[in-house]
Formats: sequence, C-alpha cells, structure tokens
Amino acid sequence: LDDEKSFGLMLSEYSRTIIDRPENFLKFDNSISGAAISLQNTVILRELRLWCCRIWEKNGNSLPSVAAKLTFFSANIVATRRLAHPDWDEKFLQADQLAARIELFQQKVDQVGKKPVLEALRVTRDEHFAHLLKGTSGARKKLQTENKDLGYTYNEVLALVDQTICLIAEAIFIWQFRSHSDADTRKTLRKHYERYWELLPVFSELESTERELKISKQMSR
Repeated sequence: LDDEKSFGLMLSEYSRTIIDRPENFLKFDNSISGAAISLQNTVILRELRLWCCRIWEKNGNSLPSVAAKLTFFSANIVATRRLAHPDWDEKFLQADQLAARIELFQQKVDQVGKKPVLEALRVTRDEHFAHLLKGTSGARKKLQTENKDLGYTYNEVLALVDQTICLIAEAIFIWQFRSHSDADTRKTLRKHYERYWELLPVFSELESTERELKISKQMSR
C-alpha cells in the first residue's frame, strides 16, 4: 500500500487544483491546443475514482483485506518490532497497545467501507469505466436497497480519498512501525501543481496571437 498511498496523494492534490477552480479551467477552454490539458484532467479525475475502488476491493492488498489479516499477524508484528529495536523499552514498542490499535483500525475500515459514495463509485466503475453495463452491473445488484441515490460529488470523493490515505498510513504504521508526514507531502505536491497552473499559458490567447502573426506575415508579402 506504500505506492498506492503516494499515488493517492498525487491524484488528490492535483485534483484539488481543477475541482471548483474555474480560473484554471479558463487556461485551456475554447482552444484547440488546450484539448490535451482537458484530456489530462479527465483521465486524472477518472483515475482518482478508480483508485478509490481499487483500494476498497475485498481482495489482494486492499484495505479490507489487510484489516482482516492483521489480527492473525499481531504476534509476528510484535516480534518483528522487538527484533528491529532490541534496545528499545517495551513501552516504545507499543506492544501492549497493538491489539486495541488493530481493533480500532478494523472498525474504521468497516465504517468508511460502507459509505454511500463508495457504492456509487463502484457502480460508476462498472457501468461507465470498465464494462459499460449501464443499469445492470454487478455492483448495482449488490446494493442493499433499490432506488438508492447513486449520485456523488468530487468533494465527497476527495473526502473519501483523505480518509483512505489516513487509514493506509495507519496500516503501514501497524505493520511496519513507521510513519511519514503526509501533510508535508501534500504541501510539496500542491506547491508544484499550483506552480504548473501559474506557468501554463492561456491557450486561446496564444492561438489568437499565432493567427494574427500568420495574417500579418501574409499581408506583408
């Protein structure tokens, strides 16, 4: 999940520079060359939603799968911590807190995994991204109630991503006994992405200038 957490951070921070940011949208709107930026944004927003679906599957190295397995490896986790830090006091290894921490983590995974936005994203994945099974996808058939509101906003998706990243960080801490400042990573990523938009020209203005130059050259011949 290390790589997935990094990818999720990149996707979410870039998405925040285009969701509800009309000033950035105007950079490529009404232009021919800006179509490439439009495609880039479309792909990233799609991947953001697919990322959520992938992390919350119930197999492989997904969050639900990891949460279900942690209890069985608690003794191994404690032994690994002691082996890696033989000179540490027991209280720093937090061995006596591990069971409670795993239980709380599992509760949070179960709680977030039941969010309506996640159900809606699974239907979107099946019916629009992966298989084009509009109205008949397996994800829709698994819904517990019929006529459920399957709408969602990008802000709801971003909130889900933030919760997911926190849970991945907790899983990494429990399993590997290490943590990393995701806040610093977010800050750095946002700085780079905002700078990207600052440097990006207004494509329609560039195209207009290019047309004027071509006309001027033709008239001067």
